[in-house]
Amino acid sequence: MSNTGPERNLARRRFLAGSAGTVAVGAGIWARPAAAGPPGPTDDGVPTSLNLRDFGAVGDGKTDDTAAVRRALGPGGPVTRTGQQRAVTGGGLAGGIWGIPPGEYLLSDTVKIDRMAGALVGTGMSNPPNAPYPSYLAGQGTVFRWVGAADKPMFQMTDSRHLTFSQLVFVGNDQSPPSAALNFRSDGGAVGSNEFLSVEDCAFGLWPWALTGANTGVLRAGISVDGANANNDQFRINRCVFSGRADTATTGVLIANSQSIWGSLTDCCFIKCTVGLDTASSVTLRNAQFDSCLTDLSVRSTASVDLFGWNSEHSGRLVNLEPHAAVRATGGTCQLDKGRMTTMITAHPSDSGQTISLRDMRFMHLGGSGHRPAIEFGPDDPHGSAKQGFLVNVDSCTGLYADQCDMTGSLWGAEPESRGLVSWYSRTEEGIVQFRNELWAVAHPGTRSSIDTNAWDPPRPGSN
Repeated sequence: MSNTGPERNLARRRFLAGSAGTVAVGAGIWARPAAAGPPGPTDDGVPTSLNLRDFGAVGDGKTDDTAAVRRALGPGGPVTRTGQQRAVTGGGLAGGIWGIPPGEYLLSDTVKIDRMAGALVGTGMSNPPNAPYPSYLAGQGTVFRWVGAADKPMFQMTDSRHLTFSQLVFVGNDQSPPSAALNFRSDGGAVGSNEFLSVEDCAFGLWPWALTGANTGVLRAGISVDGANANNDQFRINRCVFSGRADTATTGVLIANSQSIWGSLTDCCFIKCTVGLDTASSVTLRNAQFDSCLTDLSVRSTASVDLFGWNSEHSGRLVNLEPHAAVRATGGTCQLDKGRMTTMITAHPSDSGQTISLRDMRFMHLGGSGHRPAIEFGPDDPHGSAKQGFLVNVDSCTGLYADQCDMTGSLWGAEPESRGLVSWYSRTEEGIVQFRNELWAVAHPGTRSSIDTNAWDPPRPGSN
């Protein structure tokens, strides 16, 4: 029998309380009476929500909660919405909403989540509870902190669908940084497909309100996607913050798989990361914000990254682009800090299909007169395959000058013939910069083999 009327309201109260019973006055929605036991059943005998504390987690910033978290989320865990403990192929459980009360939960080893759907919901990214424990007041955050060995993930998800992480903080360890806070891993075959996973309103990395001393919380990566190169598809990362340290190698989001994953990142901020987004798969970013990263984007393999609203300040480089990759950006404001940035975009060597497209963007130059960071591109490998051509397209931008177009490689004439196209239209303080170069290694009417920023080559009909 489904929950309707009074039963539905009772279920909602249990979810807000994190357990059966009445919410303690002034204690916040995740508090529960000290005598409360495991979640009480709804009218159909199945818990509406599950509270991590009901499985032994303490969250006091001192106790190792790994075993308790594994009991709740691992194989043989809580009752699911089917009304029974249903072990499935590969281990794990399906369904459920896990409420994670305020606290700082220490993890000394990886928590593996297999074949699971549902949501892990914390209480946000605010201050931790104040000692002495428990003093869980409204507005306090939910934190997972790593105290295990280096280069292991905090959480590892395999073969899961419609799994959501929300309102959580993931903090690493300066002395033994984990490989990632959240690792979506494909084992391949019939098992190993992660699909429709969501991470929302979470913080990764450095956090100023640590309860465990001077550790600032370094992570090698906030979120990583790896394993067998198959079926980590259609993830969503929304309103998350990834914080690194200038003296430590850190990546916000690392996607090692090279198949087309078709994930998206929306309203995310990357602060002081070595690389904000490092991807070998095609993804979309909306309103991306980069602050003091060494490199905003590293696009590898044949990946294509589309950005709508690219905002960057004090970065060392905007993009590192591999020979067959693409970056297409529309809108946004990027500061080019000459004190930190020597190259704006590194895309050399260029090969077949490599694309740099910047449309309706504003570029601001900081640091006075002198060298302006350039877009470096061009083929230099006669054994490559640039016959279809590389593309550099600057369209309706502000603040990009002619001397920022730098073809550092050389075209070659032997088959396959090297070719490319550079089209540039930008408004600057010195006036309009506009040129178009049809780059062909073998001379044809209306083509050239080197950049001429004073020339306008019309398209060649029938060229391919």
